Amino acid sequence: MIRTHAEAKLAALIRQHWETTGEEPQVTLVINHEVCPGRMSCRTYLPRLLPPGCSITVVTEDPSHLHRRPDLTPLIFWYAPDQEDDHIAATPAEIDAALDHIATLAGNVGVVAEITREDDDTDGLYAGLNGTVGTLHYVGPDAGLYSRSPNPATDSDATALTYDHQWNVMEFPPDSELSIADIRAAVHEYAHTGTRPTCVRWQEWSPLRDLDSPPALAHDDSAWGSPSHG
Repeated sequence: MIRTHAEAKLAALIRQHWETTGEEPQVTLVINHEVCPGRMSCRTYLPRLLPPGCSITVVTEDPSHLHRRPDLTPLIFWYAPDQEDDHIAATPAEIDAALDHIATLAGNVGVVAEITREDDDTDGLYAGLNGTVGTLHYVGPDAGLYSRSPNPATDSDATALTYDHQWNVMEFPPDSELSIADIRAAVHEYAHTGTRPTCVRWQEWSPLRDLDSPPALAHDDSAWGSPSHG
């Protein structure tokens, strides 16, 4: 298990420090062996273990083998039908500001933002925000999956959740809602990795029915609230 490896232990300490202080350490680790290989290796998981803005540079016997958390790729948010331009969040603070703004648009139901990485349309993340909770839908090479609550419902006949996606209904599994903190963490991870976030659990699901009457979206004349980048 990589949790016993020096790289993973250091990543855990960095995350604890980040959660306590908000600081973003940039650390160099020197080891006398190569980073473990394979699909379940430190090479694969180290970027996912580190919080946003933090990094570990691993120096091995081969000095060309350096392993860092990848730089954040700007995210493009689409959430309103009258939105005319890409609205790009290029820093962790801008991603949080985007999510904060979208959350204010929720009316009777939550609001869904379609999120893609700039210059990469191979996958996408749909993030629904509704007060203190939210939900996720990932569409990518490993198919479309929905988030799964840490405490899933046991009623298989429970009604699907309905969120507003650009003035149209978008359905989610009844046991897909997570805390807003988990939604934020998943969006930040997606910005760094460009793959399905691993900080939340996922499930397969198909929408149960089509709804003819889209829910109301709280109107926002600015469609963003601040100038877009680029």
